[in-house]
Amino acid sequence: MKQSNRLARLVAHNIERADSTLSYERLTLAMTRLAQAVHADPEPEWDYDANGAYSALADIITAAYWHYAGLHSGQGSDSYAALCALSAVFCPGPYATGPDSESAEADIYAMLNEWAAA
Repeated sequence: MKQSNRLARLVAHNIERADSTLSYERLTLAMTRLAQAVHADPEPEWDYDANGAYSALADIITAAYWHYAGLHSGQGSDSYAALCALSAVFCPGPYATGPDSESAEADIYAMLNEWAAA
């Protein structure tokens, strides 16, 4: 199994669970590693199905990009490192302002924001 797929499973599994075993800080580090793995792998496996809930890796990457773009703790922080790594694999258009509403991206984005606030 590719590293990007293993990391996607870890991230998706924890994002979708209220009783996650990862802290927000560790999820941020996992998100950085996921983005780096996707960047290093020209043909990642893009889909992951966990417990009947579907999350595409592209949705996770996009949602995480927008989350960390609006909620990083400044240069030198783990959240800014995550944003930089995510920027290597997702570059929104000049008029984009966030995840598409009523999409998996928006759902994951909301989950990440709730997790950060907890």
